[in-house]
Amino acid sequence: MENKRETKEYVTTGGNKIVYKTYLTAGEHKQIEAEFLKSAKINFVGEKVVIDNVSPLVQGEKENKMVEMLTVSINENKENILQNMLDLPYEEWNEILKIYQDIGGKKKQ
Repeated sequence: MENKRETKEYVTTGGNKIVYKTYLTAGEHKQIEAEFLKSAKINFVGEKVVIDNVSPLVQGEKENKMVEMLTVSINENKENILQNMLDLPYEEWNEILKIYQDIGGKKKQ
């Protein structure tokens, strides 16, 4: 089922126009969380779940996955989204990532 999602535009301080989706689907959220869990070692201590050995590279992988899933276009280009975003100045990357991290905690209601 493909649903048409609301999008918004954001222009970075460097003048790059980003069009992005306003929410993650439950399936996309699960895929992003899978990036975290695939490197973790999960143990059970009594009734508690303990997560160990999380790779420090996981945060970057989660960010990349979020960029791929939320970005519709950068400067009206819909191709090579992740690479084009990675080619932005670091400050602009962080501007966009802040928006995406705010979205990443929400699911469509």
